[in-house]
Amino acid sequence: MEKALQPVKPVAVTMCAGMLDPKNQSFVERSLGRLLKVPLGDFRDWNAIAAWAGQLPGLMKIG
Repeated sequence: MEKALQPVKPVAVTMCAGMLDPKNQSFVERSLGRLLKVPLGDFRDWNAIAAWAGQLPGLMKIG
């Protein structure tokens, strides 16, 4: 991820699970998802996201 963002130097990088809603997918995407048995739903961990975001002001030396 950091290499993809160059020349920007992020103070922190993380990966978070997302949400997969079939209403926002095309027919082909839904078909492939069913074929591959991809789980649907909201997998975001808002507490983990908030904890990560909460450390950013200190890392950016703004808080």
